[in-house]
Amino acid sequence: MPTSNVIKLLFAEEHLSASQIGKYLRCPRSHYFRYVERRTPESRASALVFGSAIHTALGYFYSAHRNHRAEPGLDELTDIFRGAWAEGLDDGPPVLFGDDEDADKLTDMGVAMLGMFLKKAPFYRDVVEVEMPFSIELADPDTGEVLPRLVGVLDAVVREKDGNYAVLEHKTAARRWTDDKLAYDNQLTLYSLAAP
Repeated sequence: MPTSNVIKLLFAEEHLSASQIGKYLRCPRSHYFRYVERRTPESRASALVFGSAIHTALGYFYSAHRNHRAEPGLDELTDIFRGAWAEGLDDGPPVLFGDDEDADKLTDMGVAMLGMFLKKAPFYRDVVEVEMPFSIELADPDTGEVLPRLVGVLDAVVREKDGNYAVLEHKTAARRWTDDKLAYDNQLTLYSLAAP
């Protein structure tokens, strides 16, 4: 079964995700509207659509390595990004841009980010998986109560030059993550439970 179908099936069942948990911790009311009442958002933040388009291009990059194809160059990755970005802007609720943003500025930023990625990306011995879905059981450690399954998608699983495996998660945040955010971010903690 194609990975995209597995992901759809996992997210169709009752589950928890890092996004759900994060939204609950930031704003329980927003969590209730989105995940309990299942209201359709009236708009989407440009950062979410942009991040998704970058992830599509990086997924293409890692898939080429996993399948032993030639490494995509900047022009090829740019085409993938632009296509995903245009599709994201057109598909779904309206996209809200920040004060100093518009689609063209973010397109230019995406191309620049992909160029920097190609210059700085480390070499991995193998790319084992790309967009790897997972589903793990969670239970309350005190009561033993079984909770809904935790589901998610790892951006990539790689084997490094020394033979060790690593999970890659790419972020397109406007600011560099602080040491505290790295140490306490719930996605990193939750995904470490699912790491192969």
